[in-house]
Amino acid sequence: MIKAKYLNECNFSLPPSKGSSQFWKGLYKVKHLFKCGALFKVRNELKCRFWQDCWLLNVPLKVAYDDLFGLVRDPESVVVDHWVDEE
Repeated sequence: MIKAKYLNECNFSLPPSKGSSQFWKGLYKVKHLFKCGALFKVRNELKCRFWQDCWLLNVPLKVAYDDLFGLVRDPESVVVDHWVDEE
């Protein structure tokens, strides 16, 4: 329901646009609570963030590998940016 009403092909990680409802602004403020413990299935490697989202482990890779994350050039990169298809 939330996705259909508020996201319209947008990413939940992006801040609400100017003129957004108070509900959406409030929801954005507590988005970290929604993501805590959530595990993503990579269906769209263009939207799933490699370091920020829980898609491989039960925590984001930035938490599991914080030393390595400190060296990352693009912390907002998505899975497809790191994917190597070896067919």
